[in-house]
Amino acid sequence: MPTNWEIVKKNKLGEIKKYRKKASENRALLSYKYAFLKLRMNIIQVSVIVLSTMITFLEAIRSHYEFNESIFNVVTISMSTMIAFIMAIYRFFRIEENKENIKQSLEEHVFIINKFRKIFHIMLNFNMAEDEKNLDEWKQIVLTYDSEIFENYITIKEKFDVLFSFQDSIYYKEKYKRDLLALEFTDREIEIVDAYKRESHTEFITRASSWCKRLWCCFKREEIHYGEFIRKAEQGYFSNLYGASGASDSGHKNSNEIVETNIEFDIDRKGTAEIIENVEL
Repeated sequence: MPTNWEIVKKNKLGEIKKYRKKASENRALLSYKYAFLKLRMNIIQVSVIVLSTMITFLEAIRSHYEFNESIFNVVTISMSTMIAFIMAIYRFFRIEENKENIKQSLEEHVFIINKFRKIFHIMLNFNMAEDEKNLDEWKQIVLTYDSEIFENYITIKEKFDVLFSFQDSIYYKEKYKRDLLALEFTDREIEIVDAYKRESHTEFITRASSWCKRLWCCFKREEIHYGEFIRKAEQGYFSNLYGASGASDSGHKNSNEIVETNIEFDIDRKGTAEIIENVEL
């Protein structure tokens, strides 16, 4: 029968894992919004640069070519007005300020996620002595989590809720679930490739037979049939190939074991992807 501290340990580990996953999900959503604001800001800044360059160019060639004075003035004044209008919109929506707030929130989420990882590792590997002489040490670990890490998480979560409206959450979660599925498929395929990487693979490679194709660098000298390899591995092709003779000497897992393995979802595998700068809206 589990003792009191073991029950507390189990509950705390489950709680930490739940909050860590939630913080990782929020970090991904922040990455989407950060990328969107960065794209919008880049478009605005490039537009201002282009218009300013065009005004400078027109002023530079004005003395060398004859222009209609009225048309020239209208064009330059229009460009200057567009620049002023764009900058007014830029300041009105506070794009730079919002972008910096999201960047700060991203950094805070990275900080708290690593804090969760550290305290999770400490609790998971803590063992109580038979005479419970290290009970005070366990209480201090729990106190550190409750009074420091969890409090920091609540503060960071409050800032996130301020930055994200309800509509923003729905919009970016729709994108997030599709990217998450793609990530899970990719992780799955990596496991399959790792399991069967030492098997005979020549049938999944097509090499260029023509000397003229090998001569030009624009033609691939060989092509790997990745999709066919994954499909056959999932169907147990390699197990059927080597199963009759016992097993291959590569030390891989059986394909059926891989197919039937339940991969527990842990969002912390996103190393962001890190997603932060690479996600496009």
